[in-house]
Amino acid sequence: MTFNPYYSQLDDELVFSRLDPNNMRYRLDHFPDQCSDAWNQGIQLEVPANYGSITNIVIAGMGGSAIGGELVADLLSSDNVIPVEVCRNYELPSYVDEHTLVICSSYSGNTEETISACYDAINKNAKVIVISSGGKLGEMASEHGIPYFLIRYSGEPRTTVGYNFLAPMGILSRLGIYRSREGDIEEVIDNLTFLRDRLCLSVPVWENPAKELALNLESKIVVIYGAGILAGVARRWKAQLNENAKTWAFMETLPEADHNAVSGIYWPNKVKKNIAVVMLQSIDLHERIKLRYRYTSELFKKSKITQFMIDGVGAGKPAQILSAVMFGDYTSYYLGILNGEDPSKVESIEYIKSMMGNPYQDIYP
Repeated sequence: MTFNPYYSQLDDELVFSRLDPNNMRYRLDHFPDQCSDAWNQGIQLEVPANYGSITNIVIAGMGGSAIGGELVADLLSSDNVIPVEVCRNYELPSYVDEHTLVICSSYSGNTEETISACYDAINKNAKVIVISSGGKLGEMASEHGIPYFLIRYSGEPRTTVGYNFLAPMGILSRLGIYRSREGDIEEVIDNLTFLRDRLCLSVPVWENPAKELALNLESKIVVIYGAGILAGVARRWKAQLNENAKTWAFMETLPEADHNAVSGIYWPNKVKKNIAVVMLQSIDLHERIKLRYRYTSELFKKSKITQFMIDGVGAGKPAQILSAVMFGDYTSYYLGILNGEDPSKVESIEYIKSMMGNPYQDIYP
């Protein structure tokens, strides 16, 4: 990577204090603690024994909650555990029945699509679990006797991805549906702590890979490529760049992108010059997909498209997933600072919510 050595604002704490008054950097730095708490609470949640007798899982959520669900789905599908689908909608798939575990996840507990899906799950006699900090979902859990994972955390919804991923994994481990490798969770926490100490604000640009990458992505339209266990992570990067940096970003997955997206890298020429590709890699990818990364990267190089490679770090899959998540979170945060934006604010999202109005009085019983 190359960067302009005259940039200094990413090492200036006064800039961060001005642009980040809500102190998102604190929550980024404490991500390892969140992950530890999420797992430990998840494996202790009281859940009926028959919840383990299921044939499929649906995770209902939007935004960061849905991305956490994708990470669950990517991990479980890689180990051929049980079919998992993420529902980003008001209604659940038609196959949901009493043999389905439906995890309804919303940090606020007031996400209208997730509330609607939770009602649908109850009406379909599915086995339901709620993950939230309260809100309408918390009320529903209490009213219907639904197992309830209470998130005790204050911050932006998107900073709760540790809860959205490891709380379900802990619950599924308790039910015997997911069996982690010995040492997997310890590796997650150790990896994240080590990575945090390389990427946090106090580490200067020339020693900080996330700051360096943010500088290289400044004024670029970013396209994230992921595959296998890092497909959901690619979506996470895309969403974090959108929300934290207020910038255009898109994502693609391999091998699918090699059947369409790679044909569209040539025009318009003016746009091509402003594209940057970030390719997320894992040692656990299928060997043919590793080849696809190589040849797809060669195409980008021939077309003179800026590209960067980021590896998920760790021997275990959970560690690789969450290390790649953390790298993207810090990068998007620093890019937001470079763009002169408050990373915490999401005014466009709040505008849409305000225009949609209060759904409860019109839709829900």
